[in-house]
Amino acid sequence: AYAVRKAQSGTEILGMTNRDETLKVYPDRLKTNPEIRLNKKMSSKQFYSSKTNTYPSDPGMLREAIKLSAPIPADITLYEDKAILLSYAKEWTGIIIENKDIVAALRQLFYIAWSNKKEI
Repeated sequence: AYAVRKAQSGTEILGMTNRDETLKVYPDRLKTNPEIRLNKKMSSKQFYSSKTNTYPSDPGMLREAIKLSAPIPADITLYEDKAILLSYAKEWTGIIIENKDIVAALRQLFYIAWSNKKEI
């Protein structure tokens, strides 16, 4: 939610998220994030895990998604020159990295994984 609110219009958001864990803390995220993204014309590519739900790619929502079979242990969100890392431990812990080179390297790794488009 933070990245969508803070990013500039037209930004691409890349991420990995465990939908089940995220929705425990942000139950309205599936409604608010897509609305904000569409208003700001922001696209997203996302690897996700969920035991109960599927969140398919949807060109109308500017969303590409790949479901992974193994649970994702922490969120990673990349946008502009920022990386947000969140742990799902009992007390959520997160950091924001604002470094162009580190985020570029993480984005490069994301695109390598995305180009393979295989379940992990």
